[in-house]
Amino acid sequence: MEMYLSMLNNDMARAANETNATVRRLTLITTIFMPLTLLAGIGGMSEWTMITGPRNWRVSYPAFLLAMIIIGLASYWFLNRLDRNRTALRRPRPR
Repeated sequence: MEMYLSMLNNDMARAANETNATVRRLTLITTIFMPLTLLAGIGGMSEWTMITGPRNWRVSYPAFLLAMIIIGLASYWFLNRLDRNRTALRRPRPR
């Protein structure tokens, strides 16, 4: 009976680890796209002069898109580095 419960516990732990990895991926995706969605919502409003104006929209919209790309890549790089540092702290160091 103890062996069966131990195997069942191992299976449950494996399933929990898989769920944890899935939730971590979804959190990463959400954290990257949340600020971009906010910026797209603000920049996509039908207010003509809110961000640009009638004269400089040819410069400001590409600059806005470039800023969104840079923010997305910086968020991904920062979160990836943070995750690598966190997992490196949990691993036992070889002696």
